[in-house]
Amino acid sequence: MSVGERDFGTKGVSSSFINAVGYNEEIRELRVTFKNGTKWRYFDVAPEKYISFLLADSKGKFFLKNVKPNFTGRKVEEEKKVEQKT
Repeated sequence: MSVGERDFGTKGVSSSFINAVGYNEEIRELRVTFKNGTKWRYFDVAPEKYISFLLADSKGKFFLKNVKPNFTGRKVEEEKKVEQKT
C-alpha cells in the first residue's frame, strides 16, 4: 500500500490558517492542509504531539511553535490527472 493510500483520518479544524490535519500512527506522519490549499507532510511525529495539536486552542500558533521548527516537512505535490484516449 502506498503512502497516499494509507488512512490519515483527516479532520477539519477551526483555524484561520489551517484547514485540516490528519495523522497516521503506523508511519508517524502528520499531514496539514492549509487554507491556501497547499498540503504538507511532517515526519516522525509522535501520536501525543498530534493529540496536542488537535486540542490546542490555536492550531496556527501550535503549528508554528511545535511542528514547523521541530519536524522535517515536505510539500505534497498535486497529482496531475492524465486523460486516456480510447
